[in-house]
Amino acid sequence: MKIILLKDVPKLGQAGEVKEVKNGYAQSMLIPNGLAEMATDKKIEALEKKKDEVQAQNEAKEKELIFSLNALDGKKITMKLPVNEKGHLYKQITKEDIQEAIKKESSQDIPVSVIVLEHSIKEAGQHEIQLKKAKVTSHIKLEIKG
Repeated sequence: MKIILLKDVPKLGQAGEVKEVKNGYAQSMLIPNGLAEMATDKKIEALEKKKDEVQAQNEAKEKELIFSLNALDGKKITMKLPVNEKGHLYKQITKEDIQEAIKKESSQDIPVSVIVLEHSIKEAGQHEIQLKKAKVTSHIKLEIKG
């Protein structure tokens, strides 16, 4: 019997996959527990259409992110934070803080995952921050003022 998995099933497959299983397993275990539904031609066609739509959306988001990274390349982002007399920050700057500063200054909404930061920033001054996604790499200058 052909089924469409509605949820991930260990040792069988992931949600959205079409699988061939024994009738008894499908009718007594998978379908009653809401893990799968019978696969008809219409349901398989709808599933394929939905997968194509999701893939198109992901590609569009990827292109938008690459455009944003290219737009940010070479930009200067300034953050004003309290520092002590030695120039050390009272709190360390993390990827999330950098993401928020970029969004505030340039209106570019980038995910935290593209920000490459070997260690958190603990001192005021200028810092070079790398933004990387796939084959696209951008650099921004982060200036922290006290």
